[in-house]
Amino acid sequence: MATDLYKLYQSAWGRAKRNAWDDTCQRVYEIASDIVKRRPPATEMLRMAKRMVAVEGAYSTLGHRFVEAIESGDFEVNIPYPVRNRWDEKASSRGALYVATAPSRPAQCKLGATKDIVDDRLKKYSSRHGYHVELFWCVDVDRPLWREAEIAEALRPKLVTVDTKTRQSVEWYRMSPASLRTSIQRHLRAVPVEVA
Repeated sequence: MATDLYKLYQSAWGRAKRNAWDDTCQRVYEIASDIVKRRPPATEMLRMAKRMVAVEGAYSTLGHRFVEAIESGDFEVNIPYPVRNRWDEKASSRGALYVATAPSRPAQCKLGATKDIVDDRLKKYSSRHGYHVELFWCVDVDRPLWREAEIAEALRPKLVTVDTKTRQSVEWYRMSPASLRTSIQRHLRAVPVEVA
């Protein structure tokens, strides 16, 4: 079975996040990120993976897993579509961030991003998930997918992870829509768009 380099990247990302003070973890994450995001030729990937082993030193495990996968040629890079779309998003792309509510989800609201027309996106959401959603507020922004991910990370403690009725993963938050709007507005003032 092929080794998914994206999953190895996720391990490096998680380790770097848990150990923000550790320069080795940060450097390993940077190398893993470069391998997965750029997807260079295998010879360059192997050179980068060997550099990761050298950075990790005596406790190298992740670097060795990258090296083994790339040397064997039995690897793939399965980046989920929403992640790939966000990574490849151009600085000049435009879209909307929005806050939605649903009568069936009291005391919760949804943070969303789209490059489409917001009303069309909400119709698709209602059709896909089987319950009516209503637009509370939206704002036109650059790099909407990237911004949504940044805001979602900051709001993680308020995230509803699983819908108890459908058992599906959801991206709703335990907060009022007005509070979510305020959080988005604060973020937009504080975080200028990152240039790709």
